[in-house]
Amino acid sequence: MVVRKELFKVVDGYIETRLSERSADTMGASWLTTDVQSARSLVELVDLIARIDSGTETGKHSHDGNVWTVEIDASGISMEHLYSSRLGVYTMSLEDALSILEQYWRAAVDAGRAAPIKREMKRFSNVNRRSPKIPWADEFEY
Repeated sequence: MVVRKELFKVVDGYIETRLSERSADTMGASWLTTDVQSARSLVELVDLIARIDSGTETGKHSHDGNVWTVEIDASGISMEHLYSSRLGVYTMSLEDALSILEQYWRAAVDAGRAAPIKREMKRFSNVNRRSPKIPWADEFEY
């Protein structure tokens, strides 16, 4: 299942998350683009998930954010709240995560943040000696 709901909108140059309902999609979008992403840049996070999804990256990748602990592997993404057992463990497929991150990427470009994304892609290429795997990157002019 690919996330089809529009989860982000640009208002006055700022990205707003549509969190009016507490669906799995909106909660996953919030976690991926705030707490989870804070440990990695948007480019790094998309690259990691895309490489795992394509099978070019293996193993389990995990980290703790401010509120969540996250594990990413071929079976998907698992997020657990560090301070509330009542929220339990939230899981999503890699496909859904990429769909959410693509929506966020598009909103960031629409909000005028294409230049920072381009700089991050260049930094990533210099550090890793390869281009990041961004499934939709060719669709944009930076």
